[in-house]
Amino acid sequence: MTVKQTQFFYSIIFYLISAFGISLTIISQIGVSSFNALNLAIAQELTMKVGTVTIFINLLFLLACWLLDKHRKVKDYLVIVLALILFGTVVNFFVYYMFSGLFISTYGIRMGYVCCYLLLVLLSQDLGQAKSCV
Repeated sequence: MTVKQTQFFYSIIFYLISAFGISLTIISQIGVSSFNALNLAIAQELTMKVGTVTIFINLLFLLACWLLDKHRKVKDYLVIVLALILFGTVVNFFVYYMFSGLFISTYGIRMGYVCCYLLLVLLSQDLGQAKSCV
């Protein structure tokens, strides 16, 4: 596997874990980051899916970056657009399909979900460190 393919593979793993974690924090209802709170509030107000709102907000930020960028490598930005769309789609998949019937009644179970996410984050960081050792 080439270096670019390896980086791409690790990026996919990272985005999947991040989308899964965001979904867990939304489902567990114990609080989300300020950015996700914005996305969640807009989604609820406009009766849209939170992943879809995440896509639109991230695309607005990407457009601002593109306008400020002096070099504007179109290929790089197209890859980022694809990643943003897939990220929001994965959030929607977990929140509205995978966990749609899940109701968490106790705070302890909610915290358990968050701990699972944190464990996944730690494991994904280990993957990144193992990559740099190779």
